[in-house]
Amino acid sequence: MCIRDRYMGNIMGIEALPPGVYSKFPFLWFVAAVNISKWGFDTYLNLRQLKRLRIEKMPKQVASLNFSEEEFLKERRYSKDKMNYRLFQDAFNLVLETILLVSRYSAFLWGICRQIVIQVGFLDSESEFHTALVFIFIEVWRSKLISIPFSIYHSFVLEARHGFNKKTVKTFIKDEALSVLLILIFVPPILYAILWIMANAGDKFYIYLEILIGVLILF
Repeated sequence: MCIRDRYMGNIMGIEALPPGVYSKFPFLWFVAAVNISKWGFDTYLNLRQLKRLRIEKMPKQVASLNFSEEEFLKERRYSKDKMNYRLFQDAFNLVLETILLVSRYSAFLWGICRQIVIQVGFLDSESEFHTALVFIFIEVWRSKLISIPFSIYHSFVLEARHGFNKKTVKTFIKDEALSVLLILIFVPPILYAILWIMANAGDKFYIYLEILIGVLILF
């Protein structure tokens, strides 16, 4: 049994379910519904906040803190622009994630990665670690290519409009490259540790996974 099957069987109790129950439950649509519900609740709260940000009359409590009318309006307009940006980005991410989820993109990409590993001679075609490594490498670049337009707009349009942008094109490229480099350096050993635990720690492997994740969160 492969690592993925062991994980699903132990964590979700699939082995204890009657035959066919797992395959009939619409897990993908359930996860999509949860994601949409969470987005809906967050959007509701953000819209309430945006409504308040559109009020440009300075409250007496703020005026008592020696804020000038100009400073108050500047902060309000900046916060309003940031909220509109966040609402658009959240909606975009929800649509994209839902499409990828219900289209079974991850399973499709995993198959592609398996074929890449088989075709590349110096990788072990039987190693799930190597397949997962190729999978993460592709996902890092996919996510980065999608996020870069948002980062450019945030730094060079939104922040610059309000006089807060301190980045140059050179520092922006440097920061983005550094973030990708750090992911490619730190993710492989963490991934290897996770897969090793799942393959060798027995039926209670998830306990050791929780310990590992707890340690990673602390650091």
